[in-house]
Parts: sequence; C-alpha cells; structure tokens
Amino acid sequence: MLDILRRGAQSWGIKILFGIIIAVFVLAFGMNRMQNDKGSVVATVNDIPIIFSQYQDRLQRSLEMARSQNPNLTAEILAQMGFKKQILEQMITEELMLQEAAVLGLTVSKEELAKEIHLIPAFQNEGKVFDAATYQKVLQANNLTPGRFESDFMRTLIMDKLVTYLGLPGRLNEDQARDFHTYSRSTAVVSYVMYPWARFQDQVKATDDKIAAYYEAHKAEYAVPALARIAYLELNPATLSDESSVTGSEAETYYAEHKDDFRIEEQVNARHILVRVDDGAPEADVAKAMAKIKAAQAELKAGKSFHDVAAKYTEDPSGNENGGTLGWFGRGRMVKAFEDAAFALEKSSVSEPVRTQFGIHLIKVEDKKPAGYQAYADVEAAIKTLLAQDRAAETLQDRLDQALELILAGEGLQSIAKSIGL
Repeated sequence: MLDILRRGAQSWGIKILFGIIIAVFVLAFGMNRMQNDKGSVVATVNDIPIIFSQYQDRLQRSLEMARSQNPNLTAEILAQMGFKKQILEQMITEELMLQEAAVLGLTVSKEELAKEIHLIPAFQNEGKVFDAATYQKVLQANNLTPGRFESDFMRTLIMDKLVTYLGLPGRLNEDQARDFHTYSRSTAVVSYVMYPWARFQDQVKATDDKIAAYYEAHKAEYAVPALARIAYLELNPATLSDESSVTGSEAETYYAEHKDDFRIEEQVNARHILVRVDDGAPEADVAKAMAKIKAAQAELKAGKSFHDVAAKYTEDPSGNENGGTLGWFGRGRMVKAFEDAAFALEKSSVSEPVRTQFGIHLIKVEDKKPAGYQAYADVEAAIKTLLAQDRAAETLQDRLDQALELILAGEGLQSIAKSIGL
C-alpha cells in the first residue's frame, strides 16, 4: 500500500483517497462531540484519541492567525467555510502521518531539531544568527513554552520527512536490483563517423526568402518581453540633504537637548544552562530537573568550564553549539526571575539555580556594562545626518513644485536635478 501511495504521491487519485479517509473519520465521530467537556475525545485515529482540549487549542490558534491576516472574518463567514471541520481534518491527517512515520521508523534527533530551529528567521538576530534571547522572547510573546514549541515543531519535521519519503522512488525487489546492476555494468564497443556541421556550413546557401520563411514559422522563438527605458528623479529627505550644511555647534546642541535618545541601559553578557521543566509539573519531575542542574553546578564548582558543562547538560537548543551563550542584553529582554538573577551577579560569577516558566537555569555573567550615554564623538555623524534630513524635509514640497515646473518647461532631468540641489 505504501509503495502505491509513494508512486502516486502527487496524483489526484491519492489526494482524493486521503480526502475520503479524512471524511470517514469526521463523519464517524461527528462534529457534535466538540461541544463536550475538555477531557472528551473528539476523534480516534487508529486507537489514538484527539482530545477536545487539544482541538480547542489548535482551533483558537488557527482563529487568531486567520483573523490577523483578515480582520473582517466573522463567525458567519467562518461557519460557511467549515472552519472548525477543517481544523479537525488537519489534526486527523497529521495523526495519520505521524503514525505512518512511526511505522517507517522516521524520527528527528535533538541535533536535527536544534539545527532547524536555528534556521528560523524569527529567532535570529540582525546578523542572521540564532539568538537564544530572541528565541525565548518570541515564544513568550506567543504564549508558548520552549517544551511545547519544540514538541510541536518536531512533529512538523517528522511529517516533512514522511512527505519526502513518499516522494522517493519505490524500493527495488531482488530481481529489479539485479537487472539494474547488470545494466549499469554493461559495456559496448561502437564505431562511428563524426561529421562536424561547421565543415559543411559554406555549402549551404540560405536565401533571404528562406530566412524570412523560417522566421515567420518560428516567430515564437524570437519573442521578447515589452521593455521600457525610463529616467526619473528621486526626491526624499535622504537625496536632498546636505550634511555639510550642519555645523558642529548645531550637532552638539542637539546632542545636549536630546541626550536621553543616546542613553545606554545597563547590560550583561551572560551564558546559561537550562534544564526544562514546565510550570505546574509534578514534584517528581521538578526534583529530577533540580538534580540534573545540581550535577551541572557541581562540575562548575570543580573547575570545569561553563562552555563544556553547558554542552553536556543544557536543554536549550543553542547550548550544544555555543556553550549556552546569550550575548549582551539589557533589562526587559528576559523573564523577570532570570533578569533579576543575571543583573544581581558580579562579573564572572555563577548564580544558584533559578526557576522560570522555561525550567531551571544556572546563569554565568561574563561581563557587565553600566548604564550611561553614547559619547558625542560616536554619534556626531548620525546627528548631522538627522538634522540635514530634517531640513531637507521642510523644503521637499517646494523642490518638488520647482521640479514639476521645469519638467513642464521642457528641461532635461539632469538640468533639473542640478537646479533643485540633487
């Protein structure tokens, strides 16, 4: 059966078959069961239940996403779309895929999961590199714990593997493998005579009529897209500004009057080791996590490097690769318990175990920067650019009117650009 599905993975027949399977499940269990209590079963897929609370959570998240893309979606429109039924069908399809993946032995390792998470742009810093602080902040903003997100993401990766597997060629049986081996190792001796076309080019006379006839018969081969060459003037504060018109005295005055714009908040450069345990986890799970973090703490006190201990113990996806580094961060970027502990530490010191909603942490502060202000010399150029663009913005409309008058008068763009100071 799987070989049939694999060979026809892109065919409409297989898609219809999946549709029938899904429809059977939906009809068998009925949408009325969705109104039951949170512990009830919405559907059962090969003895694996889909619980109402799971369905309700997926439905809510899907609704939020749909309405973020189309705020005008009403309950009536969603009902006409069969939105609730679509979500249940998705969950049934996913469960079927995960079960088939399990039969085939398709899994995702911890290393694969970490690698894929690191590639998600939302979790990367401005340098396009995975940033653990950004990762935690994004999850927190979406009411997700790392454990929940990584579990769901792992399911997605497993389903991706199944889709890839189904798209692969079917397995060869013994006879097919033998035939292919024989064919691939077969050799032949051939004799041939080569007639390079260039040797006979002078013997062929192409008349103008033949060339024209060939062109007309193959006109589509010589089609070109419509093209246009344009010239334009770009008028905006950046193109119209002249930084040399801003004096040092003006820049210094702006710096003094807007000094709070150049304030640097207190920052720490930290690493951490994380052992995951969710809020509300059983005491046995909390004790197990605490025992693991204590073992890591003991190795640190014995003199082992934080980098090596983090690589061994941490359950943060970044830990195995960079020793748990979080880089520089200021207040407001981490959850409060973590932030308070980090900013209370002295340089090069390690915290006691810190509990957050993500689990239990050990934090090491590598370096600290006190609050203060950027030096004038470091921001002088930026201030002059800002002031010059502000001045240009004030004259933008006048220069635009001037440019339009010159265009109507027949002036060329280069002349106009010079006249209006571009």
